[in-house]
Amino acid sequence: MDGVKGRLGPYVSEMRELFSLSLEQIDEMILSFHQEMELGLKGCGSSLSMLPTYARRPTGSEVGDYLVLDIGGTLIKVLKVSLQGGRHSRVTGMKSYAVPSHVMNGDCEEFFNYLAVCVESFLRGVSCQGGFYPMAFTFSFPLEHTSLSSGRLIRWTKGFNVRNVLGKDVSVLLNEALQRRGMGFIRVASLMNDTVATLVAGAYRDPYCDMGVILGTGTNASYFENWSRIYSSTGGRSEVVINMEWGSFNRLYRNMFDEVLDKMSPNSGEQQFEKMTSGKYLGEVMRLVLKYLKENGVLSVRKESLELSHLIRSEFLHLLLREDRDILVLLGWEDLKKEELNLVRRIARFLLERSARLISAAIVAVVKWMDPCFKCSHKVAVDGALFTQNQLYRRMVKRALREILGEYASNVSFFVVKNGSAIGSAVSASYALANGARSM
Repeated sequence: MDGVKGRLGPYVSEMRELFSLSLEQIDEMILSFHQEMELGLKGCGSSLSMLPTYARRPTGSEVGDYLVLDIGGTLIKVLKVSLQGGRHSRVTGMKSYAVPSHVMNGDCEEFFNYLAVCVESFLRGVSCQGGFYPMAFTFSFPLEHTSLSSGRLIRWTKGFNVRNVLGKDVSVLLNEALQRRGMGFIRVASLMNDTVATLVAGAYRDPYCDMGVILGTGTNASYFENWSRIYSSTGGRSEVVINMEWGSFNRLYRNMFDEVLDKMSPNSGEQQFEKMTSGKYLGEVMRLVLKYLKENGVLSVRKESLELSHLIRSEFLHLLLREDRDILVLLGWEDLKKEELNLVRRIARFLLERSARLISAAIVAVVKWMDPCFKCSHKVAVDGALFTQNQLYRRMVKRALREILGEYASNVSFFVVKNGSAIGSAVSASYALANGARSM
């Protein structure tokens, strides 16, 4: 990439400084992360929820075909997953449905009715011959679990704000909606957060997997924790899967653009780590930076191209760095001067690199918590488009990990679990089957 010199050089330096993250700052963040993890596990006030779940480490021998409803970000997926034993799985059917804005911000009944309609649409192509069919429900929001198949919503994230759901059991609400649509033969057998499901899917595939990470619209992580470390420990189990809800981690160095984005968000003051790292927000931070430069006479882009919130999506940053001409035309930036375009690309790189360094620091913090001396090998299962669909971003994460860990970096490896949130939920449904239900 060509350099940026002359009158725009100082702005490159300013943006690099605003979005940089030194090794000293990373060390401080890891220490703060551990402090928040400990507080969360003790049930004290913490920005990391550290929610115990009823998920367990799979054996890899789980089998059967399962219906999965997976709601994460802006898409709802209904899938049929086949667990084939021998640590092998396959998705044998899938349909995706966009979540309309009025559903994301509507009322409880409308939201769960829409989920039931999606299931109904999928089942038109699937043979169901009476009886009871267990469903694996992947619900990618913070839950207080009361069993493997039930959990109360703690808060909405990722731009969702459905009324009258907080504190309620989402499995009950979905079962009621299915009943209203004449699908009472389907019942929720397991309820999982997408990050927990990704960990379970990873461990189903590889017994050495001990951490799951989502890097997509939002971000979160889960890992296997010693049961004795949890404040509610009552014995009888050696380990438990913890849903960290690390998107809410708030002991961070934020700049003026982070502050503006946070104030503009419907959940101001919340999900601070997510707002600095995830796909939902990276493009919006980029827009705020470019708008600032436009207002200061630095860029010649049309003002209206920067006025609409979330006009710039996170995938645009990668396309800019790949020098994709079509994205310039789409945004109306095809007439940018060469030096201005180089500045824009530099900013895109700064934003992605900061996200990658923050994510790497958080992964190191969790691995170090599990294994302070890095004596073991750790495999991290990852799902989410920000990581899986962008080779440049994956390289940034791995490079940051090497910089932070040095010689110990070889002890931490990543592998992508495609459809991990669905496969892990299907594995959890097999637990229910072992207790008396039956598969599709």
